[in-house]
Amino acid sequence: MSEGKRRTANVRDLSLKRVADACRGEPGKRTYYWDSRDRGFGLRVDANGVRSWLYDYRFEGRHRRISLGLCAETLPIEARERFMELRRQVRNGVDPLEAKALARSAEARARAKVATVDDVAERWLESLRLTKGARWSAEAERLYRSHVATPLGSLPVREIEVRHVRAVYESLQAMRATSNRVRAVISGIISRAIADHDRDESLGNPVREVKKAQEPRRERFLDDDEWTRLGDAIRALQAEFAELPEWDTRPAQLRCIVLLLLTGARRGAVMPRRWADVDWSRRVIRVEPAHKGTSEVVLGAAAELQLQDWAKATREPYLFAGQPRDRRSGPISALTNAWAAICHAARIQNLRPHDMRRSFAVVAGDVGISDHLIGGLLGHAVPGIRARYALRTPRAMIEAADRVSAEIANRLGLPVPAEGVATTVRAQRLRSAR
Repeated sequence: MSEGKRRTANVRDLSLKRVADACRGEPGKRTYYWDSRDRGFGLRVDANGVRSWLYDYRFEGRHRRISLGLCAETLPIEARERFMELRRQVRNGVDPLEAKALARSAEARARAKVATVDDVAERWLESLRLTKGARWSAEAERLYRSHVATPLGSLPVREIEVRHVRAVYESLQAMRATSNRVRAVISGIISRAIADHDRDESLGNPVREVKKAQEPRRERFLDDDEWTRLGDAIRALQAEFAELPEWDTRPAQLRCIVLLLLTGARRGAVMPRRWADVDWSRRVIRVEPAHKGTSEVVLGAAAELQLQDWAKATREPYLFAGQPRDRRSGPISALTNAWAAICHAARIQNLRPHDMRRSFAVVAGDVGISDHLIGGLLGHAVPGIRARYALRTPRAMIEAADRVSAEIANRLGLPVPAEGVATTVRAQRLRSAR
């Protein structure tokens, strides 16, 4: 029987589900049913009884046929919508069957594509932005773009060998700290490639074969004369900054520097804090979420005295308020301006804000605080098995903080609480001031 006769014999209203369900084929043969409304819309029954929708058409003189889905999974109205969409494509000069083949070919090429270092680096950097601090994420991206992307970015990640890593690493030997950080970036990218199965685990991470450069230890801390000059500079700037307009953040930066000197805390643990984070009864500043393992900053008596004075003079929600934005303010984001002014006024060179922590530890050692308690004040974890037993009690921490902050305040010429005088605050008054 010819194609035309089969079409005439098997014409049905395929828009009705009961009609479509009634379509059955002949045993051992493939049978076609055609719609009475739309030419080319049909239903195929295979020899094994499997039924599927189809679109029968001609494109550039060639007979074409494309499946629209199985009848068991696709309703007649859904199949007809697909048919009408494909028919519009044919009328617009697009062959749906060829487009489908091209799409499958593109998917196959994508699956077979060998991931390059650039490909994996983008995924790794994106995960850093979601899971790590913004500062390290930005630094990792800068290191990758500056030192890794050009020599290694276009290479397949599965072909990276020790020689590739060593070539990048040795080109940076004049900058040992930078070379070690670039080494860490490459290591992170290769580890991500192994986790994503873009690199065979048996190949391992070649970065492990490249030893880290020995970085010179930084031993910079304030000596007795520098403490004195620093205190003079702080008092001079406090008087000078008192005349600045409210939008200028240098007074807040200066107060933050004073608190860092008196507590040994990290900048990131203190700068974004609100007054609500200060627990006056326990004499700590809560750090939530924890910053580099630090969940609390212990306040010595001298540090607490400074905070009390600042609390009485402000109604801002932040300890160190930044510039107002839309009638609201956030915390300060940097200490650059005030730090430069202090170092210039004190005639101190080659001093970084992080060196305040080292100077705090030196003073703590001078007044007889144990290494164990110094580590607690600086927010260091107890190493190894000692962590289970060598606990630091709040009382011991506060007493240590009192002694260290008093000594630092004395060196800076700042107010020192009289011994035995309680340093509690009127919390109700402070809460109302917020």
